[in-house]
Amino acid sequence: MNNKVSMLPYIFFFVALIAIDVRYTTSYGAELSETYVYGIDISGREGCERARERLKQRAIMESCGSLLAGTKLRESSEHRDALTRLYVEQLGGKIAGYVEMNEPEFGNHSCTVQATVDVICDLGSRDPSFLPNAGDYVTLNKYSFIAGDPMTVTIDTPGSIDNQHFFLNIATIHRDERSEEHVTRVFPNEVVKENQVSFGARLVIPEEGYTIKTSLNEGFERSTETLLILFTKEAITLPPTLSLEGLNRVLTEISLNDRRELFIAYQVTRSD
Repeated sequence: MNNKVSMLPYIFFFVALIAIDVRYTTSYGAELSETYVYGIDISGREGCERARERLKQRAIMESCGSLLAGTKLRESSEHRDALTRLYVEQLGGKIAGYVEMNEPEFGNHSCTVQATVDVICDLGSRDPSFLPNAGDYVTLNKYSFIAGDPMTVTIDTPGSIDNQHFFLNIATIHRDERSEEHVTRVFPNEVVKENQVSFGARLVIPEEGYTIKTSLNEGFERSTETLLILFTKEAITLPPTLSLEGLNRVLTEISLNDRRELFIAYQVTRSD
């Protein structure tokens, strides 16, 4: 039985440097408050969790600065053109201590949390020996698809003296049927759970047992989409789905020295 993994719409990334002057410093006991306003489709508990994520990211950003990646998500048809500007912050630090000062406060579909936060700033730097030319090692079977066409991703890395293997995650950042932005992992998956890859090996995704098919949301005729390819030195598997804030949090916890990201754009149309 084939396991179909849909690729959903997204566009391209550009990266702007915001602030990376602070390294290996620690901020103790900052008192912060953050409110998250949520819709009727999520629970108050989930709203509070998102408020906590925002508070932690804010603490790191204010203490350490961040790398900001700006994106556009776009779907279009003859009568509609849906454009959303998104921002993904690759924050340069991690939470060393987090204590909530009181119980969360609930308002009209909102949750406010207050906490004292300790932050360790460690932006680090890229490891020049870890996949410095990642874009040269990854190809798609094609870059212009008709909706429903299968996609194949080939990763052909050179051998490495410093590292024997790396760990691979592939995901899409997309707008779902409710027009909310989410990140969806397509590799590893339920069929292929192992994501450790040896340097010098040739990996073709998908393998036998499942397919990856491109798709369009209902009502749209074309889109420009993007694959996120995440290479890491340590064993990391992205959650099956997560919010943009969740992706920010995951990237925050991985040192720049231990990862390399690649974004590949491709086109999807409903018909020739």
